[in-house]
Amino acid sequence: CSGMFFTARHCERLDRRLEAEGKTWLGNAARPHDSPLSEVGKSQARQLAAALKDRGVTRIISSPLIRCMQTSEIVAEELGLEVGSVYAEEGLCEEAPSLRDPKPPYFLRPHDLRGLCSRVNLEYKSVRPVEHRYDEGAVIRDLKRKPKQYRPGADREFHSVRELHDTIPKVDTSQEEGVVDRLSEITAHRCGVAIDRVLADSRHSGHRLLLVGHGASTKWVVAHLLRQGTKSFPHGSVGSMMELTRVDGAPGASWKAETDGFVSGHLSVKGKEGCGDSGAP
Repeated sequence: CSGMFFTARHCERLDRRLEAEGKTWLGNAARPHDSPLSEVGKSQARQLAAALKDRGVTRIISSPLIRCMQTSEIVAEELGLEVGSVYAEEGLCEEAPSLRDPKPPYFLRPHDLRGLCSRVNLEYKSVRPVEHRYDEGAVIRDLKRKPKQYRPGADREFHSVRELHDTIPKVDTSQEEGVVDRLSEITAHRCGVAIDRVLADSRHSGHRLLLVGHGASTKWVVAHLLRQGTKSFPHGSVGSMMELTRVDGAPGASWKAETDGFVSGHLSVKGKEGCGDSGAP
């Protein structure tokens, strides 16, 4: 790709909006972890596109989860990008602890996404494929943490999947201590591999990219390029649109990051944007 690209978090999720209004989401949703955008989220996506106007974006690399693909579709439409300009990249998907459905598929494939994103590229194969497995131990761990919330048959309310990883030692799911840090490490490593492969992909040569991901995946992409450890990245900035520029010859890092203050994905409360949603991914 060119020496500059952008990252953005998906816009407001419908499930968070309904939960904030005291309405049920998990019990009725066919894909509990894969929420679409709320109407406010769709408006936020148009605002994101306006913030990117005249910034030269020609291609979007998106997590395949629905909230990201819908964000990408709206931005692509507003920017006038062509059919096939949105690439569903599994390497940018959410971290496993945020997936709350024990049955696959955990994300839809390009042909299944076409009804939600008319500009999805049907030929693209992810440079960092991701595989999940149902993990009964994950449900048990969450029951220990939140026993009062458990109801028989309500397993889908709890984290119940784990991500398979071929390069980091397997997480010991029988132990409580350290599990969260190890799961974050897996996500961070996977996102680092994904962005390195995306930036090296000759198919994107000459294009200026927008990466649309989640709170976790956008954080780890930027942290990886800035050579920051998994504990040093400022969490408060994960919702901000960021501009990353390659810095030739810079010691210790080859990229710099700037944000213009535009924040996506947060709940809009009483008409005000930027109100927190408890860090929901």
